[in-house]
Amino acid sequence: MHVAMIRTPNAFCDGWTAAAARFATVTEILPVNQLTGVAVADSETVAVDSDNPASVQVLGVRGVSRPLWGRWQLARYAARLVEAIHDIEQRRGPVDLVHAHFYSNSFALPRVRRLLGKPYVITEHSTAFTDMNPENVLRARSLRLARPAYRDAAGIYPVSEFLAHAMRKRAVHEDLTVVPNPVDSSRFRLWLKGPAPEVVVGVSARLVPMKRVDMLLRAARRMVDEGFDLRVVVLGDGPELDSLSGLAAELGLAERVEFTGWVAAATIGDVLAGCDAFALPSVVETHSVSCVEALLSGLPVVTFGAGPMDEYIDRSNGYLAVPDDEADFTAGLRLVVENLEAYDRVKIRRDAIRKFGLEAVSLRLHAAYAAALSRSECDGL
Repeated sequence: MHVAMIRTPNAFCDGWTAAAARFATVTEILPVNQLTGVAVADSETVAVDSDNPASVQVLGVRGVSRPLWGRWQLARYAARLVEAIHDIEQRRGPVDLVHAHFYSNSFALPRVRRLLGKPYVITEHSTAFTDMNPENVLRARSLRLARPAYRDAAGIYPVSEFLAHAMRKRAVHEDLTVVPNPVDSSRFRLWLKGPAPEVVVGVSARLVPMKRVDMLLRAARRMVDEGFDLRVVVLGDGPELDSLSGLAAELGLAERVEFTGWVAAATIGDVLAGCDAFALPSVVETHSVSCVEALLSGLPVVTFGAGPMDEYIDRSNGYLAVPDDEADFTAGLRLVVENLEAYDRVKIRRDAIRKFGLEAVSLRLHAAYAAALSRSECDGL
């Protein structure tokens, strides 16, 4: 099986490529604003990554954002995807299935399907289908563009039951197969920190207001005032970095909060291995790869009981606070820190591998692909 995977630059897409590569040949297609690879023949819109021949860049349609695309933009972008797939087939063999991530990467796929006769599937990650994030709302025009893409798809894979429910409420499609984000467990290891009075709490997130890292800092201040020897490590970058650094200083936590900035995916596990617990006060998750990474490190997780979090976090591996309740979030963090020795870190990691490791998710993905190809054969593709 040969899969052309239309992905985003997000590091979590690496897990999908790795999971599919366990049973298939995978060639990535990355939509970009500027080509940096080696141009295909005389093409001005398709290029091969100079460092990775299994990755192809496709130039987006400039000047108009995808939610505002009309027929001309859809046709033009579909032609570029067709050109990319033709190049892939010439270099790496026939493509059996196209797999796109996010609805916005799928708008042109019905046209690609008609032009090439290739079935496609869509993995959905977006909070736009939920009511969680006022900064990411699925507008009526986007929904009109998304519905034909979902209608013609051979498979639709939301990353959580929560997201599947939200998509059904939007009447996107009824036939949905949940396949969670796969994470390479080999990048993470069990808690290696020796006995020490200081407790280190980690958080990994893009530093934007909806991740609510400010709430974690205020919770840390309260716990320090109560006598806890607490340190916070913030992994990630984003527009809130300076204001969060300022808040840490304002709270008198400058010596207790470390901002690492951007951390390469390959080394996040090394940082988490030095933590005692993980806390993410976000209410805008459709799966939360960062929480899964913490569990793969054997860390108990404190987060809000919103969205998909109750699908894999409970009192055995953390604490689910009442959504947006800062007092309860602080209480949960206090409870976890006071009972660190009670958590079975080996079991926390083992359970996470069983649910989200590459092998486990690749089995689900293989079955989903097989069903999609069977369905497309029945449809005459």
